[in-house]
Amino acid sequence: MATDPIDPPSIPKVRLYLGANVKRWRGICRLTQVQLAAKIGMDRSFLSNIENGSVAASVDTVERLAKEFRIQAASLLMPPSKP
Repeated sequence: MATDPIDPPSIPKVRLYLGANVKRWRGICRLTQVQLAAKIGMDRSFLSNIENGSVAASVDTVERLAKEFRIQAASLLMPPSKP
């Protein structure tokens, strides 16, 4: 089945939740994308793609992010709380 280039499939919500939560926690921790990526051994552009939901992060990546933020990994996959 061909994908319509004008109406691409939607991004899974869990990716959007992860991206929003990573961006929020990165801000809380006062880290730039460059700083966070370096701390967890990731390329900054891949981190950016996680934050905008365009790539799927592995379980290991979610775990590394959570460890850096000192939170439970599952909380990164939940709908983001309102500020």
